[in-house]
Amino acid sequence: MEIFPLDGLVVHLLDDSVQCQCTVCQTRQSVGGLTFILFADEIWTEHLPLEEAECRFKNLNPQMHFDHNTMLENIKCCLKDNKRITEYNRATNVFSVVFRFKVEDIVLSWRLETRRAPYSVVLSHLISPLSLALEESTRRQMLLLDRMLKIRSDSNLHGPQPFSSEVFEDSMNKSPGAFDFQLTSPCGMALSPHAQKLFSAATERLFSPKALPTRSKIRKSSTGTEDLETDSTTEDQRKDELQRKLAKAKTKRNKKSGILRN
Repeated sequence: MEIFPLDGLVVHLLDDSVQCQCTVCQTRQSVGGLTFILFADEIWTEHLPLEEAECRFKNLNPQMHFDHNTMLENIKCCLKDNKRITEYNRATNVFSVVFRFKVEDIVLSWRLETRRAPYSVVLSHLISPLSLALEESTRRQMLLLDRMLKIRSDSNLHGPQPFSSEVFEDSMNKSPGAFDFQLTSPCGMALSPHAQKLFSAATERLFSPKALPTRSKIRKSSTGTEDLETDSTTEDQRKDELQRKLAKAKTKRNKKSGILRN
């Protein structure tokens, strides 16, 4: 499972390694493929079998040639970029989002055609993580409360000191654990940056432990060492690999036709 926080939109990408009992995940577990969950003003989902995902990606990027593994990595690159076009079709109730990722003069695209999530998805992927995040926020604020009360107690040993409840309340609200959110619709939400981090961490706690390690991590674990690649290192390697493959495909294309289609 991977989480892509964007401006005004969060995308969750789920594969076969994520075990969940919601209706969308049960579909993925029975037929395989990829599940996308979009958190915007509401929650939207789309499930794609691998064959359909590959066909869509090739149709959107006819100038390039990819295998299954590089296709998935390129989809992730598109999801990480904030360049996107959104459209809602009221007639079909489909929320379409086109993501774009540019490398040099080559533009890669990925499109999602999502529908409103059923209640089981909202329960598993919104309410449950929110509950965990709220618990973590409460735990952090209680730790802060204990720390401030101890400071007050220590201060009293050196004489009475003014202790403003307004200052304390303001500190609590601005603490890293403060969980500020509001529901914008029956199944949508807007989170503060701190709350979004707690929500993402709670989601990973719920689903990531069941996820399979990446190929790079499998190679390292098989050697018996405990050192794992950091996210930043893996991300840099992905970008370098993508640029090499794009350059290779571009050169091959130019040799065949002399022109790279845009």
